[in-house]
Amino acid sequence: MALRRLMTATILLAAVSARGIHELETSNDGDAGSSDSDIASPANPKAASDVFSQGDKARFVGMNICGFDFGCNQKGFCDLSEIDAPLPDAPPAYTDPDDPLNNGTAQMVHFVAADNFNIFRLPVSWQYLVNNDLGGPLDPTNFGCYDQLVRGCLSTGAYCIVDLHNYARWGGKRIGEADGPSTAQFADLWRQVAACYRDDDRVWFGIMNEPYGLPSLSAWPKGDGDVLKQVTNPDGTAANLVFDAHLYLDARGSGTGKKCVTSGIEDHWAPLAEWLRENGRQAIVTETGGGDTPSCAKYLCQQLRYLE
Repeated sequence: MALRRLMTATILLAAVSARGIHELETSNDGDAGSSDSDIASPANPKAASDVFSQGDKARFVGMNICGFDFGCNQKGFCDLSEIDAPLPDAPPAYTDPDDPLNNGTAQMVHFVAADNFNIFRLPVSWQYLVNNDLGGPLDPTNFGCYDQLVRGCLSTGAYCIVDLHNYARWGGKRIGEADGPSTAQFADLWRQVAACYRDDDRVWFGIMNEPYGLPSLSAWPKGDGDVLKQVTNPDGTAANLVFDAHLYLDARGSGTGKKCVTSGIEDHWAPLAEWLRENGRQAIVTETGGGDTPSCAKYLCQQLRYLE
């Protein structure tokens, strides 16, 4: 459990230094990659976390503080018994008091002071927030625990992303499907969450993590529009709308491979930056990473320097 937290919590995020996003493609599962033995390690290797230090150009640098999303898969099934709340005093069913990584606020305080981080993404499942009651109110106990993490983030002076981590699904059904969660239920959830944080401009709303497999490109924006009206001024501008980009550097693009095969610059980040500039939009990278190997150290640092 501690290892899972450590692996997910060390993902860096950085603002793309342009100003939207297109669909990012990943390599095929069977793509061959370079062997780590073929890539020389630098004489004085620099940790990826050191690429962005005091005085760097990136506007936002931070990490994910995970745990409230644990137990959820990409089909939108969430087993709340697998929640691993990053809090030292969460209900026993949701935390391990002996896990030194279970104090998310302490982690954030550390990284703000030691690495000048200024933003944290706080993933949480829809099921957890409403205690498995689709269309119901925020659960006082569960949301109270999650809110404790958000308040801990705010206490550091950092920005905090409320990240709904359900892949546009609930229990295997997509939002808007006839027998799935309705867009009205989705919008009502965000109405409730937005009401709690509307007075703090350091709280950002991650409307949905990695929506995929939607029947058409217009289906998601149509439903999303109802949601966005709940969390931002309906003035018709895109000033406060930021696209969220994810890219892992292993051959499968999943973050599970031990070696990395690309920095993503030529195929993904450069085209994205060009699109952002042309359209006057902004994006932020909230998930990226690679294994603890020379190839990943090489490509990850190349990627982070480009994003800077």
